[in-house]
Amino acid sequence: VAIGFATKPYPRWRLPGWHKHSVAYHSNSGAVFVSDSTYGRPYGPPIKEGDVVGVGYLYQSGTIFFTQNGKVRCLSFTSKALIGFKYPIFPIIGASGPCHVSVNFG
Repeated sequence: VAIGFATKPYPRWRLPGWHKHSVAYHSNSGAVFVSDSTYGRPYGPPIKEGDVVGVGYLYQSGTIFFTQNGKVRCLSFTSKALIGFKYPIFPIIGASGPCHVSVNFG
C-alpha cells in the first residue's frame, strides 16, 4: 500500500510516488517515493496491518509529512515536485494487491 499526494489524472497502473507530480509513503519498505519508481528515500518503519497512517501537506512551503499511529514521523521534507504547483493535488492510496483500507478525510 502507498499513501500520499498526486495530481490527476493519475495512471491506475502506477503506485503513488512512481509517476511525475506524486509523493507517497510505501508500506512495504517505509520509503518515500517522489515522482520516481526506482529510488525511494528511507523515511520510517514499514506500515503493518492495523496501523493508522496519515499524510499532510503545507502548500506555502511544499512540506509533506506522514503520521503513523498518531505520531508524526521524525522526518518531514520539502518536495520540489509540489511547491507552489499550479494544479490541484489530491490524496491518493494505491495497492499492488488485495487489501482493505478505511479512509478519513477529517
